[in-house]
This record gives sequence, structure tokens and C-alpha cells, in this order.
Amino acid sequence: MAELLSERLPRKGGRFIQMDGGTVLSSKNPENPWTLVLSKGRSSLGGLAAQFPAFNLFARRRFLEIVVVPDAESAVNLLRSLPEHPAFKGIDGVQSVGLAVTEGSRDNVVTMLIGSGVHRILPLGDMFMRGAVEPYDGVTMSSLFTRIVYWRKANASLEGQF
Repeated sequence: MAELLSERLPRKGGRFIQMDGGTVLSSKNPENPWTLVLSKGRSSLGGLAAQFPAFNLFARRRFLEIVVVPDAESAVNLLRSLPEHPAFKGIDGVQSVGLAVTEGSRDNVVTMLIGSGVHRILPLGDMFMRGAVEPYDGVTMSSLFTRIVYWRKANASLEGQF
């Protein structure tokens, strides 16, 4: 399914994205299976998701959408709206946000992003790098190799009530 989508999106689905204000970039070279959608102000995938329900979040592979927004507040509003967007149903947060902001505004922007469900915030130029302690879909890699055991010794909440 993912192969069919990546093969047919630039031809058929690309028209829906373009009509919705986006630009589709993809390579005809089979060694480069990535598709990139450039959108301005909002996601351009709404019409496509409505026409092709199979083009859902779980079927897309090697697919990126970059949405250019005028300011941090617009970015946070966009992130918060994604769980209700037809093309992003099923998400609980955004994996990564790359920042390209001034040092003076960085702390405020990071604070806003933390409240919007982002799992990973980093400089725009470092988005391709991943450390072992950085989350992947909200889960730290170390949790894949460890098991947490929780033990409460006493029933403190009911103690002395009976």
C-alpha cells in the first residue's frame, strides 16, 4: 500500500494538494522514495485525505509536509489542530519540531511547543540527528530495553480509614 501511494501521489494526489494551495516535490528516481509537500499557513492535505481515505497517517511512508507559518503562535495553533485534521487522525502529538528563531524568543517558543504535544524540539539544522535519550514517537529508546517495575509497599490511601 505504501509503495502504491508513493508511486501514485505525485500524479493523482498531487493535484488535490495543489488545488489546496500546496506544492508536491518528488523524484522519479526509485532510489529516492521521498515525497515532500510544501504548504503555507495550514496543511494542504485535507482534500486529499477526504478523496483518498487510504492515504491516512499510517499508510504514508517517507512523506514530509513542511508548513510555513508567520509566527510561533500560528505554529502552536496548527500543531494543536492536527488531531482533528482529516489527514492526521490518530495522532496524539508531533514527533519533531525544528526551530529557527532568535535566541531571545527561543525560551518562550519552546514553552508554547511543550504545551502543544511536541515530543522533540531541536535546532532546525539538527533534526536528522537522534541521540539515545531523545524520544521517538514520544517513547525514549531506553524504554525498549528496560522494564520499569513499580511496587507500593503499603496501602497508604486507605490506612486508618477502616
